[in-house]
Amino acid sequence: MLFKWIVIQTKSSSENKAYSNLKKQGFEVFYPKVLRNIFVYNKFKESIKPFFPGYLFVKLKEIDNFHKISNTLGVKRIIKFGRSIPSLPEEFIQTFKEKCDDSGIYHQEKKLKKGEKIRIKMNSLWNIEAIFEKDIDSNRVIVLLKILNSKIKTVVGKESIETIN
Repeated sequence: MLFKWIVIQTKSSSENKAYSNLKKQGFEVFYPKVLRNIFVYNKFKESIKPFFPGYLFVKLKEIDNFHKISNTLGVKRIIKFGRSIPSLPEEFIQTFKEKCDDSGIYHQEKKLKKGEKIRIKMNSLWNIEAIFEKDIDSNRVIVLLKILNSKIKTVVGKESIETIN
């Protein structure tokens, strides 16, 4: 039996609804998510957001009914090119799944580059901008702080820094 992964577009902000309804119908669904820091009421809050907002991946058997998917609550449409439904390579989905935890949250340790701007999160109100210098070990980094027109090297924990987009 031939299996293929296809892409489903969901209705606006309906990824969770489409995911649970497709699972109830017996489809294998991949819904990657990511942790984002958002600024709410003067403090940073961690929020789980879709990695691909508006899209899910569904594994189909050759005999599956496409209309069943299209008529699922939360699903807008199956992504097509003309009349053909493109599929994603199994290796792509598998590699992506390996970087996700059991709840589907994607984790990738981003390698910082020397000179990259970062933010040191001290608490909900205080955040300091700095420049990444180098990794010390798996838990600590050296950064350059600009204080009173001079640069000061200091060591901070990796869990307290984030890149500035």
